[in-house]
Amino acid sequence: MLERLLILFALMLTVQSAGAVTIYKFTDADGVVSFSDRPTPGASVMVFRDRMVERIDGQVHLSVRREKGVHSLYVRNDLYAPVEVELKLSSVTNVLGVSGSSATLRRTIPARSNQRVVVLSPKVGELRLGAEFNPG
Repeated sequence: MLERLLILFALMLTVQSAGAVTIYKFTDADGVVSFSDRPTPGASVMVFRDRMVERIDGQVHLSVRREKGVHSLYVRNDLYAPVEVELKLSSVTNVLGVSGSSATLRRTIPARSNQRVVVLSPKVGELRLGAEFNPG
């Protein structure tokens, strides 16, 4: 069993390294810079030193719009990638739009968009909101 696990681990490492692509930078006699995945005489290997740090906490927002007794919950995604949103509604009593006293709603919000997640039409009752954002 341990041998199979080690073989699987070695295969996974091999597959991961095969996915990495080397990029070459070449400048011709006219000063034109070209990039390629194939080595060319005189080309140098590009080394990327950029550190991509993306803070999703300030780029995914939950907002509540109230009109005529109806609460609409919107999620705005300012990221360049889709985000999976998990919206937890608890202590929901006498509210149309959610079944039961608590509900968990999951939606995938496309990149750079603003979408309505749920519409709540409250009767006399109370409502507490909580949200979690996962890039993906």
